[in-house]
Amino acid sequence: MCGKVVKMFKSSLFFVFVTLLFNLTIFVHTLEIDLTVDVKPGYEECFFEEIKKPTSFEIEYQVIDGGDLDINFMVTSPHGRIMVSELQKSDAVHKLDATEVGVYKVCFDNSFSHFARKLVFFEIMTGDDDEDEEDDDKKDWKAAQEELSSIVDMTLEDFKRLLDNVNNNLDKARSDQQILRNYEARDRNQQENNFQRVNFFSGVQVFIMLSVALTQVLLIRSLFDDKKREVITSQRTRRPLVPIHTWPDGIVPYEIPENSFDKQSRALIRVAMNRWEKQTCIKFVPLSDSARKPEFYIKFYNSTNSCFSDIGRSINQRPQLLGLSKGCMSIPVILHELGHALGMIHPMSRDDRNSFIDVRIQNIKPGADRNFMTMRDRGYMYFALRVPYDYKSIMQYSPTIWSWNGDPTMVTLKPEYQSVLGNADDVSFYDKLYIHRRYHCGWQCTGYCENGGIVGGKSCKCICPDGYHGNYCEKRLPGASRIITWRCRNGWTFRIGMCYNFFSSVTSLSWRQAQTFCQQNSGSLPIIKDQETFDTMADLVLENKELSTSKSFWLGLNYNKASGKYIWTDGNELKHQEWLSKEKSDTPCAVFNGTDIINSGCDKQSDNGVFCTAPFDPSCGGKFQLHQSTDVTSPNYPDLYPSDITCQYVFKDSNNRKIQLTFQDFLLEYSKDCRNDYVEVQLGTDVSIPGKRYCGTQLINQTLVSDGNFAIVTLKANSKIQGRGFKLEATPVLVFRNSGTSQHFAFTRNIRIPLSFFRKLFENLPSRLGEG
Repeated sequence: MCGKVVKMFKSSLFFVFVTLLFNLTIFVHTLEIDLTVDVKPGYEECFFEEIKKPTSFEIEYQVIDGGDLDINFMVTSPHGRIMVSELQKSDAVHKLDATEVGVYKVCFDNSFSHFARKLVFFEIMTGDDDEDEEDDDKKDWKAAQEELSSIVDMTLEDFKRLLDNVNNNLDKARSDQQILRNYEARDRNQQENNFQRVNFFSGVQVFIMLSVALTQVLLIRSLFDDKKREVITSQRTRRPLVPIHTWPDGIVPYEIPENSFDKQSRALIRVAMNRWEKQTCIKFVPLSDSARKPEFYIKFYNSTNSCFSDIGRSINQRPQLLGLSKGCMSIPVILHELGHALGMIHPMSRDDRNSFIDVRIQNIKPGADRNFMTMRDRGYMYFALRVPYDYKSIMQYSPTIWSWNGDPTMVTLKPEYQSVLGNADDVSFYDKLYIHRRYHCGWQCTGYCENGGIVGGKSCKCICPDGYHGNYCEKRLPGASRIITWRCRNGWTFRIGMCYNFFSSVTSLSWRQAQTFCQQNSGSLPIIKDQETFDTMADLVLENKELSTSKSFWLGLNYNKASGKYIWTDGNELKHQEWLSKEKSDTPCAVFNGTDIINSGCDKQSDNGVFCTAPFDPSCGGKFQLHQSTDVTSPNYPDLYPSDITCQYVFKDSNNRKIQLTFQDFLLEYSKDCRNDYVEVQLGTDVSIPGKRYCGTQLINQTLVSDGNFAIVTLKANSKIQGRGFKLEATPVLVFRNSGTSQHFAFTRNIRIPLSFFRKLFENLPSRLGEG
C-alpha cells in the first residue's frame, strides 16, 4: 500500500513537471498582435508596443473599409524619431529594427477625411534574440534536470523522448494550422476573383448599353446639328510621350537683365521667387553667383504683350526664356509663370480634368481650342503625384478664359468652387504639395505634421493645409470645415486667421495718426503675441520693404511708465523681451523692421509705413451640408455689415433634396437694378448662369426653393452705404407633385415626420393595377 502511494505521488509530480515543460515549450519567443481598429473621420488612433531589448519587428496594415481605402501611417521610436511615415496609402508591410529600448508608437491618421471612417486591420510581430533564448533554455533545462533527479526516479533519456513527442505534436498542430490558413487564403482568393469577374462582365454589359444609347443620341443630334465644333486633339501617333524635366536638386539659376526690367519689376520678381523658396525646397540662384555659367538657366525676357514660360526645364532652349510684359508685372502672374518653369501645368490640362470641370466647347474662341487639350493629347508625360485637382491653384485660369461670348468655358462639377476659379493671389497648399513631391523636398527634412500638413520649405517647418496652423498644424481655425476660400477684403492678405494690409504710400504719420488710420479702415495696428505671428509678419514686412521705400512699420505697442513695461493696445504685456532690439523708457512707441521690434518715439517718421491688421471673419460665406434647418446671417448682423466685401454661401444636400431659403430679415442699400449692394440668389442647377439680384427690403419674409440639391446666396457690398444685412433659414425639403402643383415638406430642427405617417400614406394609395 505504501509503495502504491509513493508511486502515485511520483506520477503526480511527473504530470506537473511535464505540464510545466509543455507550457515552457509552447511559449513562443515571438509576440504576434493583430487588431482591427475603427478610425473616425478627423481623428488619429495610436497604439504603443514596449520593446525591452533590441530586436526587429514587422508591421503589416491594410484599410479594409471606408472612403477611398486610404490612411496616413506613422511609426515613432521611444526617442521621437520617425521610422516610417506614409500619406494616404491603403496597405503596406514594414520590417523595422528596434535598436532603441522603450515604447514604440504606431499611429493611423484619418484627419484628412471629413466624412469617411476607416476600418484598418494591422498586425505587429516582434522577436527576441536567439542567443538569449538558447542561454535561458539551457539554464531552465539544467535547473529542471537537477530538480527532477531529486524527485523522480527517471532517466534523462525518458524525459527527452517525452519532450520530443510533445515537440512533434506541436509541429504537427502548427502544420495543420498552416494548411487551414492556406485553404482559407485559396478560398478567399477564389471568391475575390469571382467577384472581380462578376463586376467586370457587369461593367462590360453596362458599357455596351450606354454605348448603344449614346450612339443613338449622337446619330439623332447629327441630323439637326449644322454647327459642329470640337476641341482639337493631337493625332494618335506612335512616338513616345515627352517627359517634363525638373531642375537638378531644385536649384534654378536665373538672370534678370537690368536694361530690360526696372527696379520695381526686379523687386516683384524677387518677391515671387522668395514665396516659392519659403514654402518649398526650390532655390533660385542668380547667374552672377555661379562660379561658371551653367548650361541651363532661366533668362527673364521683357516681352511685348504676353506672359509665357516652358513647362519644367527645357533641354532645347538655352537659355530658357521666361517672358513678362508690363501687364504681367504682378506677384500672382509671376508666381504662375515660375510655376510653369518648375514643371507645373494648368489644372484644366490634367488628364483627369473631366472628373472635376465641364469644358464648354461651344463657348471657346475659334483657334483657342488647343489651350484646353490635356497633357497626353499634347504629347507630354505628366504625373499628378496623387495631388488632388486644385480649384484654388495659382495655375488655374478664370472660368471665362478664351470665351468668345462671355459665357464660361469651364464649369466646376462642385458648385461651390465656380467662383474660386482664377482668383488665387498666392501659391496654394496643393501647389506646394506638388512641388514638395516632384522635387522630393521631404528627404532633407524630418518631423511630422498633423491634419495632412507637410514638412518642407527652407526651415523644414510644417506647411499646413487651409484652415490649420501652428508648429505641427495642430491648431484649427474657426470655420475650417466650412470655409471654401480664405480671402480677406480687397487689398488685404490672409495669413493664419488674420488679414493684413500695407499702406506703403501712407508715410510720415505719427503713432496716433497711424492707429486712427487703421481704425478708419476697419483694422488696428499689429499686435504680436507668439512666435508664429512674429514669423508671419516678418515675411510680410520684408516683402513690403522690398517693394516700397518704407524701412519699418508702426506696431500697436506702448511703454507704460506706471508698470515699467511695454503693453500692447489690447492691454496684454509684451512677453518676449528678446524681440526688442533695445529697451528705453523714453521711447514709448515701437516699430517693426521684419527682424526686430525697435523702440521709437511716437512722432512722425519719414521712412516709417503703416501696416494694419484685422481678424478674418469666418461668418462671411462658406459651404453648408444640410441635414436639418440651418440659420445663417450676414457678417456683423444685426449691426451694419462691413464695406467692400463679397460673401458666398453654398447650401447642399447629399440626399438630393431641394433647398428652401426663408429670409426672416433683409435690409440692404437700395439702388436701381441693385447695382451697388445686393444679394444674388442662384437656384438653378447650372452655376454658370447668374442668379437674380435683390436689394433694399425685397426679400424680407420671402421663401425661395432651388431647382436641384443646392442653392447659392452671394452678398456683394461696396464701400458706400451699409445695412444690417440678412438672416435666413436654409432647409432641405421633399417635393411631391400632384395635379400640376408642388407640395414642399421641410425638415426642420423641431418638427420630425414619423415613419408611420409615410407608411399609412402609401398603404392608402392605389396599387399599380388599380386595386385598393
